[in-house]
Amino acid sequence: MSAGTFLRAILQVAAQVTFARVLGPDHFGVFLLASLAVSLSALFADIGMSYALIQKKEITACDIRLSFTWHVMVASVVATLLATLAPYLADWFNDPRVGPVLAVLATTLLINAAGIPAMNLLRRDLNFKAIQLALISSYFVGYIVVGIPALMLGAGIWAPVLAWLTQAGINTTLLYIQKPHAIRPLLLIDDNYEFLRYSATFLATNLTNWTLMNIDRVLLGRLAGTTEVGLYATPYNLLNNPTLQILNTTQSILFAASSRLQENLPDMRRAYLAVLAAVALLVAPVFAGISAAAPTLIEVIYGPVWAPAAEVMRALALAMPIYLVWALSTPILWNTGQKTREYRLQMPLIPVWGVAVWFAAQTSIVVLAYALIFMQCVRAFSTTYPAAKALGLRLRDYANVLGDGIFISLAVALVVWGADFALHELALPVFMIMILDVVAAAVTWLVLLRMMGRRVHPEFNRLVLHTTSKLPAWVSRILTTTLFPQLPR
Repeated sequence: MSAGTFLRAILQVAAQVTFARVLGPDHFGVFLLASLAVSLSALFADIGMSYALIQKKEITACDIRLSFTWHVMVASVVATLLATLAPYLADWFNDPRVGPVLAVLATTLLINAAGIPAMNLLRRDLNFKAIQLALISSYFVGYIVVGIPALMLGAGIWAPVLAWLTQAGINTTLLYIQKPHAIRPLLLIDDNYEFLRYSATFLATNLTNWTLMNIDRVLLGRLAGTTEVGLYATPYNLLNNPTLQILNTTQSILFAASSRLQENLPDMRRAYLAVLAAVALLVAPVFAGISAAAPTLIEVIYGPVWAPAAEVMRALALAMPIYLVWALSTPILWNTGQKTREYRLQMPLIPVWGVAVWFAAQTSIVVLAYALIFMQCVRAFSTTYPAAKALGLRLRDYANVLGDGIFISLAVALVVWGADFALHELALPVFMIMILDVVAAAVTWLVLLRMMGRRVHPEFNRLVLHTTSKLPAWVSRILTTTLFPQLPR
């Protein structure tokens, strides 16, 4: 999962940067607005029945047929409605170019829905390797083999649309090949009510989370137009895409594992703390370094025309680790008998955040980006607190898990900021400055991780030891020698 996540993050960044540089803020902003509408519609299309396949202790062929039937049926209705309403949504965004793009992208809802049951059956089996292979292969073909060449041949905004359609079709096909299942329609079974109740909770939770995550860009598109959306949403997507890959890795494994540990809270607690420590020590320092060197990264990646997005990236990079902390609490809530608490605790935040976005967006996109940091902190607390109570964790447990990661992140940010400032004063080429910034961040992180290795949380050490034991001996030896000398060899 980790290897696949890393590779997919690289592919996504390469594709998104290429599209953004060639299309520019205005045209790419049109695609981003259309993708927002599709992602919202996907929540209605993905009714969540197949996620019950992960959590149920025993499943039957009828359970699978029911899930597949309802996913495809509902997705067909939602896709048709979205295509029909595309012109009206384009009017709401004050840009008629959004309509045709949105109408075509609506078909991805049906394509993806057909593959959801197979994906969640693979998750139930903890067969994440098959999922990663399907995702990587489909993304590579869709975006690198099809999308980028189409862009270079003059397809314009239709290049990312074609890439998305290709990726969705190949991914669904590969998932079904890996986990074939019955597809004969079935509308009702004996415990149909349980499935529907699970789906309703899943839909309410996803709608709440989508609204809190996307209302800033939706309102910004209404208030400021496609250029401002492009300047805000492009660095957002650049940071959020790898964050989602990390999240899909950690949350999927934690959800599937904790589903098997529903009556074993000590093991669930250890798994949660281990993943939380990994985020703090391995992920948060990366975003801290990105925040410190944001103007340099924007200029190298997107070019001078995107310079106004630099301060937006600086703020958004700080929000991503907080978002991950929030997300790791949700599998705990769902597997400790608190399925409905996630959306019930967060739903009251929607009007508050909506008003804040409305005022911040009319000030500047930078103010909006910094407001997002505070919002992510509130969200993280709203779900982490009940998850901590369920697992019997206290504030000092979080301090022990997160403290070292926060210290390393602050140190990395300070070193990178100082190095970036000094290198710009020397008037070096901007690409060379970026390389030296990365080197400074890596050396600082490596030195501090080695120095603090023996005092990091024991659950993190246990996780790393278990992971490295699955790797080839020479890879394990390199990792333990360079990064984790505290581990036994």
